[in-house]
Amino acid sequence: MIQAAILSIPRGRRKDYKPYWNQRLEDLRKQLDTARDAQEKQPTDFNRQVHKNAKNLYKMEKHSQRQRNWFEKTSSLNMEKDTQKLWQLTKALNDDNVFKSQTMFLTKSGPATGKAACIVLANACENFSEVEILRSRIHDTQRETKELQNIDIPFHPCMLDRFTMKEFDLASLSIYPKKTPGPDGITNDMLRHIGPAAKKTLLAFFNQSWHLGHVPSRWKEAVVRPILRKGKNKKTYSYRPITLLSCLGKLLLIIVNSRLVWFLESQELLSFTQTGYCQHHSTYNQLTS
Repeated sequence: MIQAAILSIPRGRRKDYKPYWNQRLEDLRKQLDTARDAQEKQPTDFNRQVHKNAKNLYKMEKHSQRQRNWFEKTSSLNMEKDTQKLWQLTKALNDDNVFKSQTMFLTKSGPATGKAACIVLANACENFSEVEILRSRIHDTQRETKELQNIDIPFHPCMLDRFTMKEFDLASLSIYPKKTPGPDGITNDMLRHIGPAAKKTLLAFFNQSWHLGHVPSRWKEAVVRPILRKGKNKKTYSYRPITLLSCLGKLLLIIVNSRLVWFLESQELLSFTQTGYCQHHSTYNQLTS
């Protein structure tokens, strides 16, 4: 699916596009990352010097490419008409529109990136993730759970019916494009552009998961990415973690949720408004007609 997406989906403008970037900078950047990792693992004088030299060489080349690209781009602009393009070029050259940046924590022993930053973030979250729940709330939840278990829920065929292509299409329209994918690398844009044959295969896989009551273990895995809050220093408490799950699993979740919400509303097991009930009721009738 990933290879088909690369060949078929139109490639749009990159949010992290740098107009001065070239293969020379790419190689120097990789050398800098390698030197930084070596310095973090073994902070010897030799590794520090190698990291310092790689950093200086990368900065010099980056500054040179910025200047060269500035003269090349601005020479073809009309300053009276192309002011917007000029500002966009200026921001791009100053890295003001960079979408992705490397996570770096400032610790007592120095900056931490990569795996070292993950360990620092995990330790910080472990210290701040202790949530106290009132004992009365626990008892209320247990009581409500027992009451729901004693309810005689009538059987409805929607709990055994196979998912239809209409349900799949409606769910695919509700997913947001340009979202970061999970560990499998499959994005919402790929799911929106797949053809009829791929839709049938994916729908058959969803139905098999629905009937067996099993979800692939890969869909339960997540990537936790820290996002630096705007205007904050690079401390552990300045980051907010986000969880990236599989887009395939989230698509199946939307289909199942739509089916279950209609069932719970139709059996009056959830107290939704009458407008919400009619909306879900008509939607399911339309899908199954």
